[in-house]
Amino acid sequence: MDTSSIARITSPQSSPCNESLDNTITCSFRQAMLSDISSILEVENDSFDVKERFNSEIFTWLLISYPELFLVLECGNEIAGYAVGVIEANRCQLVSIAVKSTYRGRRLGKCLLRAFEDKCLKFNVGSIRLEVKVSNNVALRLYLSEGYRVIGKIKNYYSDGSDALLLEKRLSNI
Repeated sequence: MDTSSIARITSPQSSPCNESLDNTITCSFRQAMLSDISSILEVENDSFDVKERFNSEIFTWLLISYPELFLVLECGNEIAGYAVGVIEANRCQLVSIAVKSTYRGRRLGKCLLRAFEDKCLKFNVGSIRLEVKVSNNVALRLYLSEGYRVIGKIKNYYSDGSDALLLEKRLSNI
């Protein structure tokens, strides 16, 4: 296996993804802080079309409202990704997840998703739901490989008129 495309993941708690970026960089998950918002916006701007991006007010509200469900992935001294969600009814809703383009292709998105799932387990919810653009094949493959199922389609969900697929993972599958 080529270890240059993998990251060593560490976490204060046991990490759901203990894998080894090249042996020179260490990545870790932690709860987001207000001081991270500008770095989170850099990841957001790097990852999403202008009309789909969240702004600092939305991220600040999410952080204040659901601090336990707002994770950042820190590699070296840089925020390389984030995942954020909310609790709705008896489930976690993954609101957004992104990895900076310079860190993609290293399984960090999968690790971030698993870390988010681990946080959701602490809330005793029955499932995790998310929406993904029908044309986002990379994300869709990731979610399906991690046990998510397509449970519906939302017409015209995105600002460009694209549809979204509604996915769900029962937490008993984790």
